[in-house]
Amino acid sequence: MLLFYTFKSSIENGLTKRPASLIELFIYCFFFGFVFSSKNTKFFNLKYKKYKNQYSVGPIKVGKWRALPALEYVSVFKNGRDIFEINIWHNRNKHFNIYNYNNKEEAVEIGYDVAKSLEIKLFDATVPNKNRFFNMEELKEKYHKPKLSLQSEFRG
Repeated sequence: MLLFYTFKSSIENGLTKRPASLIELFIYCFFFGFVFSSKNTKFFNLKYKKYKNQYSVGPIKVGKWRALPALEYVSVFKNGRDIFEINIWHNRNKHFNIYNYNNKEEAVEIGYDVAKSLEIKLFDATVPNKNRFFNMEELKEKYHKPKLSLQSEFRG
């Protein structure tokens, strides 16, 4: 509302007779429209161990598939808002956040499926100060078969 009020008062003061004022207004509107309508999506292809950062504005999409870096482990982490995050860790301290869940059991099950598909370990960080790696054999018995096929893609 402040933008329109300022623009109205500038019309009354005769400041819009300068073409730069209208151009500046157009640039601001275009910039904010672009920022608020842009979207960043991450896709993962576990079968081929690739990922893609896709940027899109409306129907225009840009992004290319890249090989995943050397992966270390998958973690299930409880953040401060009681949401369980599933992350794939690489390069010591970098990670991809692939899912957020409200339910711990669902998060662990998806984390297990991802870790099994990528053939890496699953880390439990759901209880503060009691971090540990899950025993994959125990989880295998609990979940029987993976619900995630290798051809699935994750959107994060």
